[in-house]
Amino acid sequence: MRNKYETFGKYTFLFILLILLSYRSICPSERGVRGILSDTTVELVWEQTFGGISHERASMLIQTIDGGFVVFGVVESFGAGYTDLWLVKTDASGQHEWNRTIGAASWDQNAHSILQTADSGFLLAGNTYSYGAGNADYWVVKTNSTGHPIWNSTFGDSQHNLLYASTPSSDGGVLLAGYNDVEESTWIVKANTTGHHLWNRTLAGFTVVNSVIQTLDGGYLFAGETGGYSATDFFMVKTDMDGVYEWNASFGGSEWDVATAVIQLADGSLLLTGPTQSFTGTGNSDYWLIKTNSTGHSLWNTTFGTSKSEEVQTLIHTSDGGFLLAGTRYVSASNHDIWLVKTDTLGQAEWNTTFGGASDDSADSVLQLSDGNYVVAGTTESWGAGASDMWLFKLKLSEDTTTSLPDTSLSTTSASTSTTSADSGSGFSLHLLILGFSFLFLFTRKRRA
Repeated sequence: MRNKYETFGKYTFLFILLILLSYRSICPSERGVRGILSDTTVELVWEQTFGGISHERASMLIQTIDGGFVVFGVVESFGAGYTDLWLVKTDASGQHEWNRTIGAASWDQNAHSILQTADSGFLLAGNTYSYGAGNADYWVVKTNSTGHPIWNSTFGDSQHNLLYASTPSSDGGVLLAGYNDVEESTWIVKANTTGHHLWNRTLAGFTVVNSVIQTLDGGYLFAGETGGYSATDFFMVKTDMDGVYEWNASFGGSEWDVATAVIQLADGSLLLTGPTQSFTGTGNSDYWLIKTNSTGHSLWNTTFGTSKSEEVQTLIHTSDGGFLLAGTRYVSASNHDIWLVKTDTLGQAEWNTTFGGASDDSADSVLQLSDGNYVVAGTTESWGAGASDMWLFKLKLSEDTTTSLPDTSLSTTSASTSTTSADSGSGFSLHLLILGFSFLFLFTRKRRA
């Protein structure tokens, strides 16, 4: 007969083993349900990756007339040249329907805007080294409904003309913005619905233009950075519908601050975002969100960050009047995850979440669907077929109080306010309590026996 110490040791070992197995089962997986704050969870509904053995990158995402999606980006694994523009069409569940490479023998890249036209085709803007007058030209391509090119136009001189931003215009054409080597300045070009040149201008003050939108009055607003090697500031320039300068505004501190995206609201106010190094907590860079009036005067600003470094790439205005910011969050020198931050109308954080694996993953474009959920397009090095793939996934929001992710604690700097994720220890404590009672029951029965 075993003595009481042997019996105690046996059940203690079993108890510890069950605790470890239980803990493993309740830890959120890297791509599963992600807890945010105590009343909101985000579920990964579906995901797809697209690519070959080499490098692919998503730039833009649109929802198509049939309810599906088109991801627009750059492909290296397939096509005619070193890199080609790439269209990937999916159904509403992210299932692949068709894909098309557009390019020739050299580098065709910088996929910056896509519009589905009235004939169900697509109007694309990018850069081409394969065609045009110089080393690199702005490139506009019109395709049919299955992505086959119908016509294309190039804009440039004998030197480098590097496209950094573009936007479809209300007349069916496109506005292109980038850098001209000869002028050594920002160069903007307006093309009509058939790709013919209408006008071009140069803009002073920019180091780089990263985003452009058409404003409610028919003009254009450009956002990017200004400054030199030691520091840069957020910079905006407003023009009229013909590209004639109207005003500019800048925001920044003593370090690097770079505007990456801008949107305009129905009341004319502007939302500007990008990474800031001047106004951070404990990290190297944080998300920075600024709201201005219609003439660029600041109304409020907020930063979001953790002890890591974060770089925001894009933002959208959500159906509840708030905003969703998307970009990357530093995990380690070789690992960045996608980081989403949702705010209310005043820029105060409501929830945040990360998605990613063991390598670099980034978000480049976000859509909110009519059901209130989100579809995100980005680039992943953690999963897929090659070095990097396009990554498309849908997120479902739900009200819940059972799941949280303490790793995504978020500090919000604006009028001395802060938001922090709820702790996830309650789930573990419940499992521990149940197992503890089970252990005591078994041990008591053994002793009675």
